[in-house]
Amino acid sequence: PAASEQNADVNKSKDGTNDEENDGSEELSDHDLALELMENAFAIYDAYCAETDDADDSGDKKAGDAAKAKAKPYLTWVIGQLPRTLGGIGDVLISQDRHADGVDAYTRVVSLREAAVESYQNQKGGKDDATGTDVSIDFLKARRLLCEANILVAEALLACPRGEDVVTSETGDVLVKAGEILDYTQGYYDKARDELQETVFLMGKIATGTESEEFRLEKENVCYCAQMLGGVGNMLADKEGGEQEKHGEPPDAKKPKTG
Repeated sequence: PAASEQNADVNKSKDGTNDEENDGSEELSDHDLALELMENAFAIYDAYCAETDDADDSGDKKAGDAAKAKAKPYLTWVIGQLPRTLGGIGDVLISQDRHADGVDAYTRVVSLREAAVESYQNQKGGKDDATGTDVSIDFLKARRLLCEANILVAEALLACPRGEDVVTSETGDVLVKAGEILDYTQGYYDKARDELQETVFLMGKIATGTESEEFRLEKENVCYCAQMLGGVGNMLADKEGGEQEKHGEPPDAKKPKTG
């Protein structure tokens, strides 16, 4: 027994703690580890997109695109991963109550989603002959994801403390002034609502030509997106009513904003 006790104390330091606890290292939580991995992944994707390629510089766009595809065979896939990874980063930040940093991540997602929608709008293939609109399910998904990104920004803004500027924790950048939070939230809410209308309109056009399983799943996603938008509208209406009461103004006789 005495020998056993001696062996048990072999890794004990003078203060009674294990030597492994005194090496200065801190074990990352699951959230911190996930955040670190996604940030590393985003840095890799971003560097890949930013690398100078050997695209043809003769002014021939078709030749230039072909050269770019040859130089960067994974470019299309990587471009799709950028907003996906940023969105995951934003989700983790929100779960850690770092709402300002979440706003920063989600606003960058919006920019990338807008570029994706614009890319589909400029494509020549797969368009409806009558209106010139792309009627692919991929375009429908891109529009829905843009709507969701705007909703996430609005949700994150509403979660930020009232009466305080929205400031990123690492760089100290002021994203939104304290008195402008509701105005910015309203702006993102309006953009999400407009994008949802476009998404539903496109969904109706696609429905006349297909009822595939992929389309059915995307319809469910669009319906969920509409529920998210309705939730933000209700929260925004409550916040605006609270601000009016705070300043002694009678609340507007409005119905909840459900999109």
